[in-house]
Amino acid sequence: MGSHQKLNYIHVFRALAIFIIVAGHCVAGTGPVSRPLLQSIVQDGTVLFVFISGFLFQYLSDGFAYKPYLKKKFFNIICPYLFTSIPGIAFLLLVPRLDPFDGVNKVLQIPMFLTTGWFHNLPTWYIPMTCVFFICAQLLVNLRQRNFIGSKKPLLFCVLPLLLLFSACFPRLPFGVFVLPSFSAWQTYVGTLKMLLFESALFFPVYILGMFLAAYRDKIFLLYKYRGWLWAGLLLSTIISFQCLYEHVFAGRLLISKLFLTLLSLGYLEHYDAKLLGVPKLNHGLGVVADYSFAIFFIHNYLIKVYSAVSRHLFHIKLSVETDVWKWAIYEIVELGCIFLSSLLLAMFLKKLLTWFGIKHTRWFIGV
Repeated sequence: MGSHQKLNYIHVFRALAIFIIVAGHCVAGTGPVSRPLLQSIVQDGTVLFVFISGFLFQYLSDGFAYKPYLKKKFFNIICPYLFTSIPGIAFLLLVPRLDPFDGVNKVLQIPMFLTTGWFHNLPTWYIPMTCVFFICAQLLVNLRQRNFIGSKKPLLFCVLPLLLLFSACFPRLPFGVFVLPSFSAWQTYVGTLKMLLFESALFFPVYILGMFLAAYRDKIFLLYKYRGWLWAGLLLSTIISFQCLYEHVFAGRLLISKLFLTLLSLGYLEHYDAKLLGVPKLNHGLGVVADYSFAIFFIHNYLIKVYSAVSRHLFHIKLSVETDVWKWAIYEIVELGCIFLSSLLLAMFLKKLLTWFGIKHTRWFIGV
């Protein structure tokens, strides 16, 4: 992989992406209006993470070698996933009533948890899914280097519009479509694997979109130039997504609004990159969040569960978004702030602790 200068606007994009992901996991509506509205606005932030992964894959792919690439991904992505999975897996193994694979040999359950990522630490379903991208890396490089018939443009990018049409218009199906409550442990496992393969297919075009914009990053300024159209697309797609969910037109959520949000965010960040660099404290703060983004990703769901247990059960906080909008909004904003800040601080503490124990490659343990 080639050595390149860090792109500040992409680094800041990483900070934005992790904030949206945490927000999507913190904020939850239960009413007939709030649930589809919040799903349309704050959920599916994974799109931004996948886009960044594809962008950096293309940007750093000079001199690509498959085996060293997989080795790097193993240590930087898989190893911290394994380490941070320990609390979640241990908890489920100790509490059989919450264990979806209860009845299966406990030793066998460990790889079942790790290859699904869904049950022991919900957001980490992303890791088994992105492993599919890692495995396909050589194929993507080959398709990028091969031109389309009768054209000098890469084959991979020529088929991108059709692939994006699939991602934008095919709904992201809910977990219940693949796994039913009546399923046995092994049926649950197989159903979850099917869901992950479906998610991989749905997010693959987003990954390739990241590659495309990295390959033609000198044209990114056009995203800001045509921001009016992108804003219109974002608002219209959000309204359509909300209406479809509200009317129960289909089971699942459309990713199209997050695709527009991704393009808008990239356009604004690239356009204002120089001004952001001119505010060192702000840029540094965002850079710190970006640096710890993967650690926050691995940690935040554990803290959400702790926060929920303390606030909703110990202090009996029960708010309805439909009847107490302002109190609910304040509660959710406070929750998001607490979870995000505590995730960042905990990640910093763990890094310091590992360093204190003489561990140099802390990224292999917590992703930073």
